[in-house]
Amino acid sequence: MMPTSSKSMCRCCGVVRESSTVAAMALIGAVLAQAGTAQVMNQKLTAPENKAQLQFGSDVALTPGWAFVAATYEDVQVITGAVYVFAYTQGNFTFSQKLKSPLPQFGDGFGQAISSCADWMVVTAPAEDVNGFANKGAAYVFRRNDSTWSFTQKLVASDNATFGATALGYCAAMNETTIVLGAQYDNTKAANAGAAYVFELQGAIWVQTSKLYPQDAEYGSLFGSSVDVEGDTIVVGAMGEDNDFGFNQDHGAVYVFRRANGVWTQRQKLTASD
Repeated sequence: MMPTSSKSMCRCCGVVRESSTVAAMALIGAVLAQAGTAQVMNQKLTAPENKAQLQFGSDVALTPGWAFVAATYEDVQVITGAVYVFAYTQGNFTFSQKLKSPLPQFGDGFGQAISSCADWMVVTAPAEDVNGFANKGAAYVFRRNDSTWSFTQKLVASDNATFGATALGYCAAMNETTIVLGAQYDNTKAANAGAAYVFELQGAIWVQTSKLYPQDAEYGSLFGSSVDVEGDTIVVGAMGEDNDFGFNQDHGAVYVFRRANGVWTQRQKLTASD
């Protein structure tokens, strides 16, 4: 399972979420507190169990009062993951709960990406088989009730029966009313051109409302390799985008989508100045 890579500020929570395998391994679950202008380690979080190959810290997320740490190899025998929940009390994070997939499958990648906002949290399993179709991917939504996080809904792609839909949930982002799930290996427009799925909260249910593609979708662009959402704006990374420089140049790009009258439309493509 390849690592996710994204960094965002959840406006409903007012905290920065750093979610990449590299960042998580560098932090090793450490919580940083600011002292003057320097960052010093305030606390080191570890899994409550002593397990080899756990990969604790494969992704991380924060919401006020809570920290979430994924471990994609929590059960190395069947390669299923878990998410460890830590509650912030009296100036420290303490282990509170361990979340597993309600429908675990061998090698499903549960915990590949996590994101949280307010009383909601989403965990992806991009290698999960759906309705007999291999590696279609899924995401599991959890909601907090007092001090307990409970599973509420499973998200799957509306087109999961098609050949193109693949690996929903390579990365994830959410705010109060929107969940965005990247699918960088989606083949709908071209092989590994990628896509991003948008789910919006309707009442107490998350409903898929859009599937986003770039206007210039191309082979191997990996659109959906990173995602973020704030208000009526979604940004989607495409780290394999060639930008007309020729085959397999992988210069990368970021696409900006805006919502107007309930419709998400691409408004801009961002590329590096050099």
